[in-house]
Amino acid sequence: MLGTAAAHGQSVGYATGNASTNAGTYTDLGTTGTAISTANTDDANSTAQNIGFTFTFNGTAFTQFVLNTNGLLRLGSNPPSSAAACSPYGQAPDTGPINSTNAADVNLLLPFNFDLTAGTSTPEYRVATTGTAPNRVCTVQWKNMSDKAVATSSSDATSLPTQYTNLSFQVKLYEGTNLIEYVYAAPTVGATSALKYAVVGLKGSGNASGQTVLASKTSSSAWSTTTFGTGAQLDVLSANANNFRSTFPPDAGRTYRFSSGAVVAPANDDCAGAITLTPAATCTATTGTTVGATQSLAPIVCATYTGNSDDDVWYKFVATATSHTVTVVGNGTFDAVVDVRSGTCASSTNIGCADATTSGTETTTLTGLTVGSTYFVRVYTYDTATGTFTICVTGGSGGGTTCAGVTNAAVANTGSTATAASASISFTTVTGATNYTITVTPTSGSGTPLTGTVTTSPVSVSSLAFNTPYTVSIVTNCANGGTSSPVTVTFTSAAASPLPANDDCTGAITLTPAATCTPTNGTTAGASQSLAPIVCATYTGNSDDDVWYKFVATATSHTVTVVGNGTFDAVVDVRSGTCASSTNIGCADATAAGGTETATLTGLTVGSTYFVRVYTYDNGTTGTFTVCVTGAGTAPTCAAVTNAAVVAAGGTATTANATLTFTAATGATNYTLTLAPTSGGTPTTGTLTGSPVSLTGLTPNTSYTVTITTNCSNGGTSSTVTVVFTSGPAVAPPANDDPTGAIALTVSATCTPTNGTNVGATTTTASGYTNPGTCGVATAPKDVWYSFTTLAGQSAATVTVTGAPAGLVRVFSAASNAGPFTQVSCAAGTTNNTVAGPVSLTGLTANTTYYVAVSGYGSGDTQGSFTICVTGTGSVPCPAVTGLTAGTITTTGATLTFTPATGATSYTVTYTAAGGTAQTQTSTGSPVTLTGLTPATAYTVSIVTSCGAGQTSTAATTTFTTLSPCNAPTALTAGSITTTGATLTFTAPAAGATGYTVTYTAAGGTAQTQTATGSPVVLTGLTSGVAYTVSVVTNCGAGQTSAATTTTFTTLSPCTAVTSLATSNVTTNSATLTFTGASAGTSYTVTYTAAGGTAQTQTATGSPVTLANLTPGTVYTVSVVTNCGSSQVSPSASTTFTTLTACTAPTALTAGSITTTGATLTFTAPASGATGYTVTYTAAGGTAQTQAATGSPVVLTGLTAGTTYTVSIVTSCGGGQTSAATTTTFTTLTPCTAVTALTAGSITANGATLTFTGASAGTSYTVTYTAAGGTAQTQTATGSPVTLTGLLSGKQYSVSIVTNCGTGQTSPAATTTFTTLAPAPTNATASSVTATGASINFTAATGATNYTVTYTAAGGSPVTVTATSSPVVLTGLTGITTYTVTIVANYPGGGVSSPTTVTFTTLQGLSVRAKIAGGEMAVYPNPAHQAFTISLPAISTARTAQLELVNALGQTMSRQTISLTAGGTRIPVDATGLATGVYSVQVRVGNETAITRLVIE
Repeated sequence: MLGTAAAHGQSVGYATGNASTNAGTYTDLGTTGTAISTANTDDANSTAQNIGFTFTFNGTAFTQFVLNTNGLLRLGSNPPSSAAACSPYGQAPDTGPINSTNAADVNLLLPFNFDLTAGTSTPEYRVATTGTAPNRVCTVQWKNMSDKAVATSSSDATSLPTQYTNLSFQVKLYEGTNLIEYVYAAPTVGATSALKYAVVGLKGSGNASGQTVLASKTSSSAWSTTTFGTGAQLDVLSANANNFRSTFPPDAGRTYRFSSGAVVAPANDDCAGAITLTPAATCTATTGTTVGATQSLAPIVCATYTGNSDDDVWYKFVATATSHTVTVVGNGTFDAVVDVRSGTCASSTNIGCADATTSGTETTTLTGLTVGSTYFVRVYTYDTATGTFTICVTGGSGGGTTCAGVTNAAVANTGSTATAASASISFTTVTGATNYTITVTPTSGSGTPLTGTVTTSPVSVSSLAFNTPYTVSIVTNCANGGTSSPVTVTFTSAAASPLPANDDCTGAITLTPAATCTPTNGTTAGASQSLAPIVCATYTGNSDDDVWYKFVATATSHTVTVVGNGTFDAVVDVRSGTCASSTNIGCADATAAGGTETATLTGLTVGSTYFVRVYTYDNGTTGTFTVCVTGAGTAPTCAAVTNAAVVAAGGTATTANATLTFTAATGATNYTLTLAPTSGGTPTTGTLTGSPVSLTGLTPNTSYTVTITTNCSNGGTSSTVTVVFTSGPAVAPPANDDPTGAIALTVSATCTPTNGTNVGATTTTASGYTNPGTCGVATAPKDVWYSFTTLAGQSAATVTVTGAPAGLVRVFSAASNAGPFTQVSCAAGTTNNTVAGPVSLTGLTANTTYYVAVSGYGSGDTQGSFTICVTGTGSVPCPAVTGLTAGTITTTGATLTFTPATGATSYTVTYTAAGGTAQTQTSTGSPVTLTGLTPATAYTVSIVTSCGAGQTSTAATTTFTTLSPCNAPTALTAGSITTTGATLTFTAPAAGATGYTVTYTAAGGTAQTQTATGSPVVLTGLTSGVAYTVSVVTNCGAGQTSAATTTTFTTLSPCTAVTSLATSNVTTNSATLTFTGASAGTSYTVTYTAAGGTAQTQTATGSPVTLANLTPGTVYTVSVVTNCGSSQVSPSASTTFTTLTACTAPTALTAGSITTTGATLTFTAPASGATGYTVTYTAAGGTAQTQAATGSPVVLTGLTAGTTYTVSIVTSCGGGQTSAATTTTFTTLTPCTAVTALTAGSITANGATLTFTGASAGTSYTVTYTAAGGTAQTQTATGSPVTLTGLLSGKQYSVSIVTNCGTGQTSPAATTTFTTLAPAPTNATASSVTATGASINFTAATGATNYTVTYTAAGGSPVTVTATSSPVVLTGLTGITTYTVTIVANYPGGGVSSPTTVTFTTLQGLSVRAKIAGGEMAVYPNPAHQAFTISLPAISTARTAQLELVNALGQTMSRQTISLTAGGTRIPVDATGLATGVYSVQVRVGNETAITRLVIE
C-alpha cells in the first residue's frame, strides 16, 4: 500500500514492458553465412564480426560484434573483459558479466550466458545477414552447445550435472527497428534433472535499474511463463535469473523478444478500453498489467490512504446479482489500489474500493448493485511503480440473472479454394438470447482471431488457413444483460483443394444429352476464376470458383439442370463459341443455396459444341452439385475403327518405330489419335485421315497406349478404341550404314543374291548429293551401302533387289568411298513400303568401282530385310598375281610370296639391284627364293603370269632392300643428369640400324628396358641419388642385333624448396623474410616485386633476409629459390606482404556537447590507413584514462563536474604503427543542483508560502504548482520564500521547483505537496438517539456549499446523505448498534474539508443478539453492582475482539480491545462509577457483533 520509488539512471533503450516470451520457429542456418572461428569451444572470444548494417543499442550505432563461447556477444569491435565471461558456478549468476564493473563488460547481449562447452554433436558458431536494406536481419548462432557440470557455488562444491547435452540458440538483430530476438531450438536433455541458473537478457552501460533487461523464471516452469525485470543480477531463485533444468527445456522456436523505445500503453489504459470481466461463483483470474499505463483519473482516498494513479488501467463487468466481490492479487511487489465505479466513462462515481495491504490481496465487496448494469473497476499501484496482477469478479447470489450457453455446438468444413478454407458453425440457440459473440482463433495462438456477432445458427466462416487447428468460442448475450460462459469447440480446417480438372474451359467435362436427367456429380472445391461473373436475372454473383462442362447439341433445344448440395447457391452460365472466345446464350440464378437451377436453351445447332460454366453465388464459398443436359433428339451415331493393331517397325540406336493399322469406319471425317506411355506421361495427340500411321521417336522397350476416336461428318464421335503395345528395342546401325562401310558385291553373269537389311540404318548425307534426288520421295532415306567393280571390258550392269524395305535403289560413281558422289541411275517403288524395280546401267567404265544405296521408298518406310545382286559380262584377260610380298630378307637373300593367278601355267620372276643388271628365274608357284644378293642393296622385283597360247599378264611388282651388317653404337655417355632423369648420347653405326634397345638398372634393382630410334635417349622416372648401369644394343631388322655398349652414372640428390616462408617486422620501407632452408642448399635467390613494378633480386646464404628501401603502402610478392650446385635449383616458395602506410594523426580535434559529466570529441580522420584511435583524457591533477574508438565522434562519460580535462588522440594504423598525438582541452560544467528543504507553510484556504534553500549556481527558479485534477500553473522566482495565491480550498497541490543555472542548464525538480485548508464543521454531537434514529448536530463551516454526512453501522456498509445545514436527522437505524458519523464540508471548485467524526449507539429495541461464532455470549451477574463478567465461546477465527459499553442515550461509555483464548474467554469488567440504568454490551469479532442488555443497580 505504501512504498518508495527507485532512482533510475541512463536507460539502455529497452524496457521490461517491451520484453516478451513468444512461440516461434527455429530455423538452423545450415551453410548460410560464415562460420565464426574461436580458439576453442570452452572459454574463447571471436575476432570482430560484421553485422552487415548499422544497429543502434544503448544510444550507440554498432556495425560489429564479438562472440563469446559462453552464450553472449558484445556489440562493437572489442571483446568482453574475459574469455571466461560467465559465472563459474551453477547457482551463482551474480558473479557474472551483468554485475561486472569492468569497462569492457558493456553493451552485452546474453541469449544463454552459462559456462558452456561443446555438446555431443559437432559444435559451430555462425553469422548470416539476410534480406535487403532497409529490412535486413543479422542472425548469430551457437550450435550444439552443452552446459558444463559445475559446482553449485563458491561455498557448496556439490556438482550440478549437465542438463542440455545439445543446445542451439540464435540472436537476431533487425535493421531499422533495432528489435532483438533470442530464438531457441528444442535441446537434447541430460539424464539427471538439477536446478541451474543462466543469465538471459541485455546489458547497457551498467547494472542499474533501466540499464538491464533480464529474463526471470523458475526452473520448474515452462519458458512461456518467463517475466522480465531490470537491475542487478541477484543470487536468489527466480530473481532476474533464467533458471533451467532438463525436465523443463525450451520448446522448439521459443523466442524472447526485446523491442526498443517507449513502452506501449495497454489497451485498457483508458475507461473506453475497459476489459470485460465475467462474474462467476469462483474466481477465474484474468492477468493484468499497468506497464506503460498513464493516469486517467485522480487517485481516490481509500481507507484514509491516497495512492498515485499514474498507471491506472480499467475493467468492467455486468452485475448478475445485487452483490459482487472484486478481488485483485498483486504480483510480487505490486501494491494494488482497487477503485470500483458506477456510471459511464464520461461521468462515474466511486462505489467501493480496496487498499488494505502493501503487496497482497485486495478485496472489495459491493452491495446494492443493479442487475444488468455495467460497473467499472480501476486498478493502479499505490506508488510510482508499475507491475502485473490478477483480477476476478465473484458472487451471483441474490437475484442475479442467468444466461445459458448454447448447446450442440459443432463445426463442419465446407470446402476450400485455391487460397483459403471455409467452414460452417452450427449450434442450438438459447431462449432469451439477443445475439451470440463468436470468436474463431488459431489454436496455436498465432494469427488474428475472427470475431463477430450473429443472431442465429448456422454461421459460415471463410478466409481460414489451410489444414490449421482452430478454436471456436460462442458466448450468449441475453436480453436480461447477462452473458454466458463461453462454449468452445475445436476443429481443423480443410486442406487446400487441388484445382479440379475442369477448372478452365480447356478441361471442360463432356455431358451427353439424354431424354431424362442422368446427373453428373461436380464440385467447385479448389477452383479458381477463369471469367468474370455474368449478370443473370439482375443478380451478379462471384465467379471465384467456376468450373466447366460441354455438350454437343443433338437437338435445337436442350435444358441444363444444376442442383446445389446443401449450402451451394449455384449460378449457371451457358456459352457458345470456343474456349478462346465464347458468348453467353443462357443462364440460371433463380434459387438460393440448395436449390435447383434450370436453363432451357433454344435455337441450338445440332452437332455444335456448347459450354456450361457453374459457380457459387457467394464469395469464398465452394461446394458440390449435380449437372445434366436433357432434351429431344437422338445423338448422331459414329462407328469406331476395327482391327486396330500396332507392329514394331525398326528404329535407331536411341529410338524405336512402330506402325499402327486399322480398318476405317464408315462416315468418318477423320480420326483423333492419342499416344502416351502406359505408365503415364504427356500424351501426343493428332488428327489423321486413315491407316496406316507411322509412330516414330518412341522410347525402346516401353509400353504405350494408343487411343483412336472416329469423328463423323454428322457431328458425332465414336467410342474410343484402345491398343496397348510395347515398342521394339533400339537398333544399332548396320556396318554398311554409310559409304565407308560399303559391302562389296561381285559382278557375275547370273544373279547371286546377297542378303541385306536396313534395320537401324540412318540417313546418309552423301557428299555432292542432295536427297530426295530424282527417284522416290524420301528426304531422309534410311539407307545402307554396297559397292561393285566392273569387269575388264564391261560397260553395262543390272542391280536387282527384292523385299519392300528396298523401295529405293540409287547407283553412284565416286573416286572413293568419301565421295563426292554422282548419281548414275536409280529406281523406286510405286509408293511407301513397295520394292524398287531393277536398275539398268549402261556406259560404265571397265575395272571401276561404283556405289549402291538401298533404302525404303519414303523416309518413314518400314525397315527390314532384302536381297541384292549385280549382273553383267566382259572379256577376261590373263590375270596378274596379287599379294606380291618380299619377306625373310637377310643380307644376301629374300623370299617372294604371292597369290597365284587363275589359268597361269608359269611365272617369270625378274629382280634387279639398284644400278645393277636384271636377273631372271622361272617358277611354277609361290614362294620363290632369291639368293646371292648384295647386302644393303635395294632390289626391284616383277612377276609376269604366263597363261598359255602366248598370253601373259601385266607385271606385278614390289621392292625390298637387303640387310646391312648390324654394328654396335659407340661413344655411349650419360649427361644432363638430374634427380630423376638422365640423357644418353651415342654414335650410331654407319648403317643398318633400325632402332636401339636401351637397358638401365639401378644398383640392387631390376633392369628396365626402353626402345629408341637414335641418339639422344632420355631416361625419366629414376630414383634420386642412385647409381645406374646402362647398355645400348643396335637393332638392325629381321631380328638382327649388335653387341651391347655400356656405361654407368649416378642421379643427383634432390634440391628442395625452402619451407615456412614468412614475413615479419614489416615497416613502411622494410621487411624481414624468414624460412627453413633446404639441406642441400648452397645459397638462395630472393626475388621481390612491388605490385605493378619491376622484380628485384638478391642472393642470401640463409634465413633471415632483410629487404630494404621498399615503397610504403605497397603490396610485394616474394619468391625464394634454393641453389644446390650443379646448376640445380628448387621450385620457388612464395609469399606476399604489404608495407605499412605512414600513420597520420587526426586533425581539427574539438570538444563539444560538454555537460557536467561528459563531452563529445570530434575530429577529422586521416585520409587512409587508420584502423582505430586511442583516446586519452586526463583530469587536472588526475590519472589518465584511455578508451578505444573507431572514428569521430567519441563520447566521454563519467567525467567529474567543473574539471579541466586534457585530451589526446593517436591514430592506430595496424602492425603496431601509431601516429603523433593531437590534443585539446576542455572544462566540464559545474552541476546545476536542485533546491533543498522545500516546504509549504502558511497554508490557508486560498494560499500558501513555499520556502527552500537555494542552489549556489542558481540564477532563478521555476515554480510549477498543480491542483489535483487541474492544470499546471507556473511562476518564476529569484529566491525563497515564494507566495502562492488564488488557490482552491481543500485541494491537494503538487509543487515542483527547478533551478535555472544559465547556459540552458537546469537542475532536477524538487517536489512537495500540500493541501489548502477547507474548514471542517465543528462541535458535532448526536442527540435524540432512539433504537432507529438520531439527530446529528454541528457548527457550520464558513464558505461551505453543503455537507456530506456518512454514517456507518459497526461492521456494516456506509450510507451517505447530503445536507445543507445542521441538524441532520438519521432514520432507519438498527437498535443497540454503534454508528460512526463523518461530516465533510464541500466547497466551490471541488474542495472538501477533513472529516468531523461523532459516534453514538442506538438504544436497545425489543430484541438482542447474543449469538457469536456459533456460540453465545453471556453477561453475569445481571443486574450487576460493582462488577460483572462477560463470557465468550471458543472463537478460532480471531485472536482479538472489540468490547463497547453503550448507555441508553447511545453514548459509548467505554471501548477496549480484548484478547481471546482458544477454549473460550471470560472478561471481568469493573462497573464502579457507572450510573444506574440500562446498558448495551456489544462485542465485535470481525464482521459479527453480539449484543445483550445489562442492568446496573
